Amino acid sequence: MQKNLLLIFSFISLLPNCSFVKEGNIIQPAVIKSARSAYVVKPEDAGRDIEKYLEAALANQGLRVTSGPLEQKPKQVDVYVEYVDRWTWDVAMYLKSLDVYVKNNRNGELLATGNFHQGFPHSFPSPSGKCTEVIDSIFSKPR
Repeated sequence: MQKNLLLIFSFISLLPNCSFVKEGNIIQPAVIKSARSAYVVKPEDAGRDIEKYLEAALANQGLRVTSGPLEQKPKQVDVYVEYVDRWTWDVAMYLKSLDVYVKNNRNGELLATGNFHQGFPHSFPSPSGKCTEVIDSIFSKPR
């Protein structure tokens, strides 16, 4: 019985990690390309610094970035970013998925989306690294 369990766990550890960042879906590439400033909307229940990681990733793309609640979003930014992060627990909390939505600040139209998802078997990904990968999948292509 113990040998069977050991074989099963050994097999599972050899499986590829089913974690991926989906290629960014750019709906309006011209607006994404021309964006020079962004605002990351911090949800009321935020507690894991995702907005800070997204802010840093956007700054790495050359944008001027600020963050805060939706009701404090400045009128002068080009785009704003909303996100949904899902966490789960397995020995420690880890990022299960991240959906990012880039919207036009003038009219609220969706400009682009990016996504990270973790399948089975999972790893314990760097939330900062995954935020960077998702933002890069959106902003690196059209620039």
